[in-house]
Amino acid sequence: MIGTLEMAMNPLQPNDRITYSYERKQEGKRKAVARKRGVFVRKVRHPRKYWSIFHHKQMAVVKFDGNENETRVRYDQLKREQR
Repeated sequence: MIGTLEMAMNPLQPNDRITYSYERKQEGKRKAVARKRGVFVRKVRHPRKYWSIFHHKQMAVVKFDGNENETRVRYDQLKREQR
């Protein structure tokens, strides 16, 4: 909740360093939290039709360290890196 409030008051700007964390499940093992670092590029501009679907969230374009291409991830899972 606090992270969401921080993002609402001080949204990410292009070229901000971010940390993306998500849960992944390996075969036969418990869930593990994975973290990636990268650079925030921009928010995705969704069409109006996208928002009419119940579970859809705001997406962001991120360039992760070591990757050639940009990736789309959920905006609410991004956190600004501490300087």
